[in-house]
Amino acid sequence: LPLIVLGVASGLAVWAWLLRGKRGKRTPAGGPVPGAGPGAVIENQPFFAEWVASLAVLVMVYTILFHSTHFYLRYTAPVLVILLPVLAALVQRRLGPARKARARAWLKPAIVSGLGLLFAAEAMLSLHAGTVGNDLAISAGFVRRELPATARVGAFQSGVLGFFNEGVFNLDGKIDMSALAHLRSGNLPRYLDRQRIDVIVDWPTYIYGEIERGYLESRWTLRQAGPTAAGGRSICLLRMGSDQDD
Repeated sequence: LPLIVLGVASGLAVWAWLLRGKRGKRTPAGGPVPGAGPGAVIENQPFFAEWVASLAVLVMVYTILFHSTHFYLRYTAPVLVILLPVLAALVQRRLGPARKARARAWLKPAIVSGLGLLFAAEAMLSLHAGTVGNDLAISAGFVRRELPATARVGAFQSGVLGFFNEGVFNLDGKIDMSALAHLRSGNLPRYLDRQRIDVIVDWPTYIYGEIERGYLESRWTLRQAGPTAAGGRSICLLRMGSDQDD
């Protein structure tokens, strides 16, 4: 979270620098501007403090009210599609032919080189690190390889799991309103029984944090060779007496 706040603050500072205008000298009524020659054009562009302030307030509200910090970059990623071309145009305007030729000589190559290094670092660390970048993809592979196609799998983080497998039930209520109602009432075990879910695959913090531990210990068993054996964080619980518990 501190890195996100620091990044947002740095971004706002950059945007403030790019969007600020030079405050022109006010022309006295009926008189010339001191220091301005005949026919001089006095530049008077607005300072976009209102935009910066509104964005700062929006960031603070989002940071205070929404605690799933791992979603921040995901939710704001589409904004980059719009902001990157605008950012490039603003940089070009600030470093145009009539502005600071000496700074332009080194700043443009520095920006291009920096972006290239960031892209290479991101590619190496995420795509070419020799590991699975998404932990939930390990769980999806486990379900496909180790469980029969008839298995009814419950998961709080069901997006990746359900994309690659059939018979996946969402437990956190983002998709299933019935699951949300049971979750809010603290009666998720009833939902699991009514939907005849016989497998639960997810992180232990979600499973034991949202489902009554006594219910799990009396009716479910931990599969030892679960997704954690392949390097994932998820565990696999099997309903006692089900076909999956053989």
